[in-house]
Amino acid sequence: MVDHQGYYAQFHALRALVFAGGYREKSHSCLRYAIEALYVDEGLLPASILEDFNFAMRTREGADYGCVYSEKDARDVVASAGVVLDQIRAMLE
Repeated sequence: MVDHQGYYAQFHALRALVFAGGYREKSHSCLRYAIEALYVDEGLLPASILEDFNFAMRTREGADYGCVYSEKDARDVVASAGVVLDQIRAMLE
């Protein structure tokens, strides 16, 4: 079981946050660095949000390019997506 939707839910939520700040990212990894510099390092987001996104990104990349995936990882990505979405929604409201 691979859940790309959990990763992309996090990706687009974090992307919306970067856009709301007047910035644009050029790639998936650039988004990670933008979130770190603009929000985590500034104390606006907990580091756990970035850790969840990093895990989701690695899980998706492993499934796409390395054929490495597990049901547990997919469930973890979906669960972390809910946390990330709640945090970003609260910041954008």
